[in-house]
Amino acid sequence: MRKSFLKWAGGKTQSLKIILAEVYCDIEFLEAQKISKFVEPFVGSGVVFLNVEAEEYIINDINSDLINVYNTLKSDGEYYIKEAKNVFSKAVDETSFYELRETFNESKDAFEKAILFLYLNKLCFNGLCRYNKSGKFNVPYGNPSTIYFPEKQLNSTMIKLERTEIYNKPFQDIFDLIKKGDTIYCDPPYVSLSDISSFTDYSSDGFTNKEQLELAKLAEKSKAKVLISNHDTKFSRKIYKNSNKLTELEIKRFISADGDKRKPVKELLVVYK
Repeated sequence: MRKSFLKWAGGKTQSLKIILAEVYCDIEFLEAQKISKFVEPFVGSGVVFLNVEAEEYIINDINSDLINVYNTLKSDGEYYIKEAKNVFSKAVDETSFYELRETFNESKDAFEKAILFLYLNKLCFNGLCRYNKSGKFNVPYGNPSTIYFPEKQLNSTMIKLERTEIYNKPFQDIFDLIKKGDTIYCDPPYVSLSDISSFTDYSSDGFTNKEQLELAKLAEKSKAKVLISNHDTKFSRKIYKNSNKLTELEIKRFISADGDKRKPVKELLVVYK
């Protein structure tokens, strides 16, 4: 398995094998298969993207700071890795973290922000990516026991990005780029587990249930093969009722600081084809 250079809440490491089985239809022939185009409208840390073999790729995310990292790694990867490694070698204590978090929030320089986003991701609490109402990154220091600079993962991602189109658009716009024969994997902000009845409720990521429904309808209408991950709820099953396949999964969460609260959560892997 190829690992991401990022820590990411909701990453797909646990369910990756099942996702890949659906991407390729048969897990036993993964090494022999390569699909034509693989598309991720909600790329996040890119774990699925990194482990799918395709002739070309499209990745997208609404988070402009995240996409800035991918664009910088694609356009100026060797220099980016060198400069990021230099920051990691000098500033790994709590005081430096908060100083560089402030620098990140005030910076207008795309290259500097790309370096500091990676730095904050590795040193903040559980790799969370969260902003306040002013758009400032506000995740606290995570006090990591070890500081690991992901040079190998950055290099392997840089190579893959040579065949990748990168976008920072709403997911709806990415579906306009999709053609018959493409394979799409969607990992949107999940349906809320606390309130799933209202189409106007927002998740913590600002993704509405109305948008969840819109994504399901786009998947249903698409001429391509579409996979979607989400929480297993009554609402989810309702909006995915016209899918071709629903696979139930149990995933252990790793966000809570309290280990006793890290209990399995039921998820769905939905397939339209």
